Amino acid sequence: MSFVKKRLPAQDNKLSNFLKDTIDDLETDKREVVGVFGKTGSGKSFLINAVIGEMNLLPTGSVCACTSVMIEVKANTQNKTYQADIEFITKEAEKLSTTLVGFTKVTRRNSKDEEGKRWYWPLVKCVTIKVPNNDLLRHVTLVDLPGNGDRNKSRDNMWKQVVGSCSTVWIVTDIDRAAAEKEAWQILESASSLMGNGGECQHILFICSKSDGSLNNREAILDRNMLAKTEVSKRFSEEKTIKADKNTDVCTDLDKKMKDELDKVRKPMEEAYKAFEKCLSEGVERSKSSCESDLINERKCGPFDDVINKFSLDTEKLIGKYKDVELQLIFLKTEEDKIKTELNKIIRERKKTIYNSLTETIGINMQEGYDQAATFKGKDTLENMRDTLEMHVRAAKNIMFKEAKKELLKQLRDFMKEILEKLKKTMQKSIELSLKTDGDSIPDVAQQLKEVNDYYNDLKAQQQSP
Repeated sequence: MSFVKKRLPAQDNKLSNFLKDTIDDLETDKREVVGVFGKTGSGKSFLINAVIGEMNLLPTGSVCACTSVMIEVKANTQNKTYQADIEFITKEAEKLSTTLVGFTKVTRRNSKDEEGKRWYWPLVKCVTIKVPNNDLLRHVTLVDLPGNGDRNKSRDNMWKQVVGSCSTVWIVTDIDRAAAEKEAWQILESASSLMGNGGECQHILFICSKSDGSLNNREAILDRNMLAKTEVSKRFSEEKTIKADKNTDVCTDLDKKMKDELDKVRKPMEEAYKAFEKCLSEGVERSKSSCESDLINERKCGPFDDVINKFSLDTEKLIGKYKDVELQLIFLKTEEDKIKTELNKIIRERKKTIYNSLTETIGINMQEGYDQAATFKGKDTLENMRDTLEMHVRAAKNIMFKEAKKELLKQLRDFMKEILEKLKKTMQKSIELSLKTDGDSIPDVAQQLKEVNDYYNDLKAQQQSP
């Protein structure tokens, strides 16, 4: 798209500007959203200013809550100026402001200059600040939110509505109270509950602010930082509400379902094995008496007939019961379908090898007779060869057919174990990856899936059209 943008004519008209803006928007969509959360006064705004190298961009303070609305800080890709867009909660906000002056007026103590000024934050949803010439912001949007723990209820709850859309969460807290500050741990618990359950959050970072304080000694600063890290790590390991597997119930159901379904696969396999063994035993006796090499009778044991296809963890039903892990269960269904398809292919191919083992084993036992028969030449060659082979069969028949049966059953038994083990390991690994990992999650690719489905439906419609 950058190549397309360069080819656009250098014209200042509506179409050209629209195309350029649209391409810029595509670039903007690639940005990661970093939500900066923390208690009022923890230093969130100061941190953002420091990270982007604009120390006076966001207002900071130490007495009152300076950030009263959500502030997005992103790159200005259109020009080299600083810009700010104000988004009101509703279109009627401007009209309401006249009526609500009495409710929105704030008078600060000890400040004659500020007395009587109107504060519009109850009507403002978001302020977007666009910063020019900043490499970091070309790829990242920083979201500064009013501190949780603020005495104003609307500001206190605002972070809870935003955390789900953040790909990364920074939890900012005073270094001296990092392990004990309940607000920071409340944010951590809420962010953790959204990781992997359809939210965007992939990374959570604990950032201790005011780490230098009034200390001038570098070693003292490092000691304080290490102490805070140790205390936070200890607190995290003790937090049952965060570390506890929130997917315990669905995992328990899946483990039980897995055991039941594997038993359903194992039982018909065992029955098929016994039927096969009986067929071969009967074939061995007939072959010993008739010296025939055909050990397979006409019974259709159907060794693994449709057994694999009937295996199911019943994820559709579990989705209705555990809506919070819908993405993980869809992932499990996909992995289940994949392994079943793979196993059916393996069965088709291996079946040929197992059946052929009968003639291969008999052929090995007959090799000595073949070699001896091949030495005859001249008159009565065919008769001598036939007599030699018949003598060899009579001498070997008591063991030859039994060995053929034994080898086929061994391969069949090993194959049964292989199928069950592969099915079990694959599904257990899928459950482990999707529901039993602490730090990773399955990304939400609903939009990409929709695009693929749209393409598929278009192609299908084209094929069906006359």
